[in-house]
Parts: sequence; structure tokens; C-alpha cells
Amino acid sequence: MKKILLTGSMGFLGSRIKELLLKSGYEVIPFLRGDDLNKCFSEHKIDAIIHTATCYGRNRESWPEISEPNLILPLRLLSLGEQAGVTCFINSDTFFNHKIKFEKNESYYVQTKKDFLDIARHALPSMKMKFFNLRIEQMYGPNDNPDKFIPIMIQKLISETESIPLTPGEQKRDLVYVDDVARAFLNILKKQHELEQYVEFGIGHGHSVSILELVTYLKEITGSTSALGFGMLPYRDNEIMDSYAATENHGKIDWKAETDWKDGLRKTVASYKK
Repeated sequence: MKKILLTGSMGFLGSRIKELLLKSGYEVIPFLRGDDLNKCFSEHKIDAIIHTATCYGRNRESWPEISEPNLILPLRLLSLGEQAGVTCFINSDTFFNHKIKFEKNESYYVQTKKDFLDIARHALPSMKMKFFNLRIEQMYGPNDNPDKFIPIMIQKLISETESIPLTPGEQKRDLVYVDDVARAFLNILKKQHELEQYVEFGIGHGHSVSILELVTYLKEITGSTSALGFGMLPYRDNEIMDSYAATENHGKIDWKAETDWKDGLRKTVASYKK
């Protein structure tokens, strides 16, 4: 039975990945905050590492607190994994770029994710381990982080917030359901031996939906009477106006995003109404 070291196993995405791995016959070694990483490798023969733990910086975390799961921990995992003969490292990455002006400390989130990937790519030629980077688009689904955009909108609409200030809503996002994302990690594990040492995967449908269309549909399926204040807020500096997944490598792992965004949002809203 192959052993997979999984970070973020209690999180939104990590918990889904853990469930799929167990159903597929893998043994999951969860790494939680405060665990002894060296002990994980000394006590287990780890075959692969999946890194999903992250810190967005939305709760006033300091930059060292943000750097730990996004940069320091994955670098340690990469180094210890190479020493232990781990076959592959699968990394969860973001579609945001460091040029966007974020509020609070979210800019550290984007920068530290970028810095880890840059260092990993630089180190890979001298390593035997394979590295797969998943650039995940606008992931959503039941039990998501309540500080993210879609959960915030659903909660405001269900609670009948009188007026919801929004940007004009012309920016577009590739909406990918969390269960589809989790399946991509599993497929990479199964196909790793057929892949090159480094492969980048865009995780999404390959097409996008406007925020205006998204929020309008959420209002429809929640039955909310809230007023949608499109245009009341400005765009962020250097806002990404259209983001969608690059799909050219999907065939290498026999994967595609299967959940239609409207179906996925209906499931998500239903979970909140419970």
C-alpha cells in the first residue's frame, strides 16, 4: 500500500483528497500543524507528497505566519522528500498573481506561493523527484472557507442583507467544483510514472463566467431579495479581468472538470441552507 504524506488534510480541499485517497487504497499520513516533520519521514516510507496546506492572510496573520505553510513547510517537504526517495511532489497553486493589490496581508499569500514554486523549479534539475504544480482556478463547494468570495455572497444573500456592494462584475473566473479538483490530484498520482519531471496543470474548465453572472445566479437560486449593488465598489489595482485554466495537459492524466458551474452552485447553496 502506497503512503501519501498529505498537508492540509483537515481543510476544504485536503479533506476531499484524503477521502478519495483512502477509497482508492492509499494510506494517508496527515501532517498537521505542530507535528514533527522529521518523525513523519523516519517512521514511514513515504511514496508521494501532496501539499494543500495554506494561509491566505485574511485573519491578520503576520508575514512569518503566512510564510510557514506557503513557503517554509513545502521547502522542508521538498528537501526531506528528496533525501527519503519520495517519487513525486504535488503542489496546490493559485491563479492569482503578485501584481494584484490585495487588502491586508493577502499579498504575502500570493508572493510566498510564487517564491516556493520558483525555488522548486530551480532545484528540480538536480533532483530525482517529480514535481507537479496544479494552478487551481476559482474553486468552490460546500464547507469552503467562509472568508472567500462565494461563501460570503451566499451568506449575505441567505441572510437577506439589504444591499450588497459589488464591483461592476465584468471580471471573469473559471469556476471549478472542489470534488473535481480533488480528483485531479488522484489522477496525477496514478499517472505520475508516465509524466515528465515537471508538469504544470491548469485546474478548471478552460472557460470563464463573469462575476455579474455568478452573483445574479446565486441570488436567483437563494430566492434572496437583497439588492445587488454592481458598480458600488472599484476594481482592485491590476485586477485579473479574465482567468481560465490552460487545459492542454488534461489528457495526460485523463482528467477534466465535470461539474457544471450552475449545478455546483446549487449543491453549494443547498449545503448552506441545511
